[in-house]
Amino acid sequence: MKAAKIYVADAHVLSLEPNTIDDILDNVLTVGELTNSNVTAEKVVASLQGRIERLREKTAAIENKSGVFILEWLEPPFAPGHWVPEQVEIAGGRPLLSEAGKRSVTTTFEAIFESNPEVMVLIPCGYYIEDILDQLKNTIFPSTWKDISAVKNNEIWAVDASSYFSRPAPRVIDGAEILAKILHPSIFGEPQPAEAVRVPWELIRFQDKDG
Repeated sequence: MKAAKIYVADAHVLSLEPNTIDDILDNVLTVGELTNSNVTAEKVVASLQGRIERLREKTAAIENKSGVFILEWLEPPFAPGHWVPEQVEIAGGRPLLSEAGKRSVTTTFEAIFESNPEVMVLIPCGYYIEDILDQLKNTIFPSTWKDISAVKNNEIWAVDASSYFSRPAPRVIDGAEILAKILHPSIFGEPQPAEAVRVPWELIRFQDKDG
């Protein structure tokens, strides 16, 4: 009975489907307007925009920015879209195999190898750091991946994808700040263990060359 009353209530349903960081910020303003919280929403958006600008200002002078591949799913491998390429760019990196505002798409291990990322960040959709490290135990990468710069230099990272990358919410700015710590620790400091961990070498498994 209670569910039926809710169903027939005079409710205004709004579907929010942001694809970029600007969309997310616009959604904050929209929700603020609908809840008569315009001033609060505007302050939140201004604060988030200020954080974005501070990241860009601190990385603007970096000439050779690292190529960064964000692996959104392990098997099959997914390249990210939506706001994730923007997070990389804001953090001072060059997003590889991705396009802001577009859908995430399947890619291939070969395409990732050919892009030769200097940094690789694992963000399987909805996963926490512990989930990612656990899933790696059952993932086998091609032997050619041993020659990827990110692999050779131990620059593969696991992050809290669920909190900072998968969901279209203000915390995507936290995600950009975490990426900035991964890419430029001399500027921003090292990421905290709750934010990102360097994947232990022993968790990265490869096919035999003859396999």
